[in-house]
Amino acid sequence: MSTTTPSTAPKVPYNPPFKELWGITEERERALLAEFRELLERTTDIKGNATFDDYYLRRFLRARSHDLAKAEAMFASHLKWRRDFGTDTILEDFVYDEREAFLALYPQGYHKVDKLGRPIYIQHLGQINMKAMKNVTTEERMIRFHVQEYERALKYIFPACSEAAGEHVSQTLAIMDLKGLGLRHLSGDVKRILSVLTRIDQDNYPETLGKTLVGIDCRRARPTCGRADARPDSPSLSLALRAVRHALRLFARSSTHPKSFGRSGASSSRCWTSGRSPRSRCVRGISCRC
Repeated sequence: MSTTTPSTAPKVPYNPPFKELWGITEERERALLAEFRELLERTTDIKGNATFDDYYLRRFLRARSHDLAKAEAMFASHLKWRRDFGTDTILEDFVYDEREAFLALYPQGYHKVDKLGRPIYIQHLGQINMKAMKNVTTEERMIRFHVQEYERALKYIFPACSEAAGEHVSQTLAIMDLKGLGLRHLSGDVKRILSVLTRIDQDNYPETLGKTLVGIDCRRARPTCGRADARPDSPSLSLALRAVRHALRLFARSSTHPKSFGRSGASSSRCWTSGRSPRSRCVRGISCRC
């Protein structure tokens, strides 16, 4: 894996050719996707359900390296989970009244888009206060809120980003800010909940995470300081915090950066993490309901 310094890093995101990215040609993928849909319509009840369009099915096909049998098994498990969890109606029948209090104790949320049109999702893991969270919500409701936000992204945020970009957008750029993260944050409860959420994401929302930038506190990880793995086609970029700002500039215009990552220029950033403006028009003038 190559490394670059801020002075030599590329100025635009690297977007690999389709075959390099997925291992097959676009024509072959389209043929496999048609087979996959035909197979699922014979074995499940998705026919006529607008939720399960080709883009939705394609994520599961790609997650299993275009192996039809494995993708079918994964999708069947996903359908069962949706029924058992009540995912189909979670946007309508689940109200997270403690959203403001929860986000104050675990800051996270969407903030604008990157240069590829993907919504940017930011988490401040170093600010998690699990002890206080137990007083405002429950583990079950946290998990339901997490799933609801994924469903909101699929129904509102990705379509808004796609319209703004003029092409289909189905992935996010994630920023994980670890500043201040210590052993006190990694309690058994935190690790268990993060494990549950990660499993849900992997099994039911595959291929929605396009890139992850991980900011590391230099005082806690000195060997990483002064170095930045800024190759944008690597799955995850582990960076010193000051290098996160540089790496973010590779993917997103500076006017869209949240203030904590060096925003420049006029920008309305109240839509992210705090939830104070959940309908803010932050995706290039389109209401993304984030």
